[in-house]
Amino acid sequence: IHKRQRIGESPIATGLFITGFFILVGLVIHGAATAHTAVGTSIVRYIFDFRTWGLLAISFLVSLFIGIALFHIVNKLTPKIPFLSINENPVAVGIYVFGYLIFFGLILHAALTAPL
Repeated sequence: IHKRQRIGESPIATGLFITGFFILVGLVIHGAATAHTAVGTSIVRYIFDFRTWGLLAISFLVSLFIGIALFHIVNKLTPKIPFLSINENPVAVGIYVFGYLIFFGLILHAALTAPL
């Protein structure tokens, strides 16, 4: 799916992309601001705590791989739904990108706010 080119063909798709991006950024900022280690320690110690960042990265990657695996399972279970046909409509591509931006925001938020 040639996302960037297709999204630019429709103002609705562009609006969906920007909305998804803002939701992603909001979830990341909220997750970072309310993270258990950020609230309980100094900000300098939080930023340079590489053990915590490693655990956050692992948590994010595990969530990402689970999401990808579930997508492939759904793709195999629904062979009559042609997922690649969304490339034919820029609004459909915008909705698709909107969805995965929110997905990334949610798993980043979950990784940031997980008790370590």
